[in-house]
Amino acid sequence: MVDVKSMVANIEGQSLTSLANRMSPELRQFLDAVWAQRDDPHLDMYKIYVGGRSHSMPEGDYDSRIEYPWPIEYNSDLVETFLTCVTTTTPTPVRVQPWGALAGFGLGDDFAEMKDWCAEQAEFYPHLWKRVVLRDLGHSFFHFPTGRSAFRRVYMSVERPHRGEVLKFVVNRIRNGIAGVTNAKASGPLADGLDNVVIYCDSMEVMTKVLDEIARYQNEEAKAALFKRETIQIARRITEHGGKPVRGVATAVEPGAHPDVLEKMELERRPSFGDFWEMILEPLLDKARGPAGGVGKSGTQVQFYDLVLKRLKVLGIDPRRPDL
Repeated sequence: MVDVKSMVANIEGQSLTSLANRMSPELRQFLDAVWAQRDDPHLDMYKIYVGGRSHSMPEGDYDSRIEYPWPIEYNSDLVETFLTCVTTTTPTPVRVQPWGALAGFGLGDDFAEMKDWCAEQAEFYPHLWKRVVLRDLGHSFFHFPTGRSAFRRVYMSVERPHRGEVLKFVVNRIRNGIAGVTNAKASGPLADGLDNVVIYCDSMEVMTKVLDEIARYQNEEAKAALFKRETIQIARRITEHGGKPVRGVATAVEPGAHPDVLEKMELERRPSFGDFWEMILEPLLDKARGPAGGVGKSGTQVQFYDLVLKRLKVLGIDPRRPDL
């Protein structure tokens, strides 16, 4: 008797391999992770992409979370060490993306104003400072722009205790030392994302110079241990540069560099790299899962892969280089 189920599984396995061979390993890894969680009602593609929400509001209304008692289970020393590095860089940050309740105080994003306000909180309202402000600074992004935001990005995944140290290296040696770097940003040590230090480059040549400096820093100065081995997904993972091993580094080009693609998707705003891929994949996953996106329907991973490749072809995106 012919084992139909095994035969179908074998055919599907061959089809899946054939489709996967048309993708970069990074894209396939991401699609596999998304498919594995397809039945999860709380599926968060961006969280998969970035390895943990690095910059987002806590669940629920932040105003209500200002009420006491506020949860305080975090390492305040870790945050204070990071902030000491941030405030002693030259120059200091220009802009802050505040997180959580900190975003609800109406401070704007000017770092100098926020720094003065935080100093007052620490002196006059130490309870609020410790329970609310310091914690949320530990999740916030700090920007060091030099010019207009560039599309080419170098993403670094740095261990929590060392983000301040690596940030000082990035600002002093890369942001200040390489022409064409238009911004550097870092998230506080409480943020979960693997994009916790990001460098903006205005050309591929500048990106190469940045990678030169990172490879030198990790190898000649023995700083590789400050970096995680994991990186954000879909982006091109850099494991070697200039003959030197590299870890915790990935590169990608933001979708704003391709206005024709954004026009085909009828997008009115310029999404981030992670948001862009979430917008592409979400409707395709719903379609692959079955009628009306029903969980547990007859859709297969082969169908999901096939839909993704067809959509990328329409958009003019090379599945072997999704980072570009």
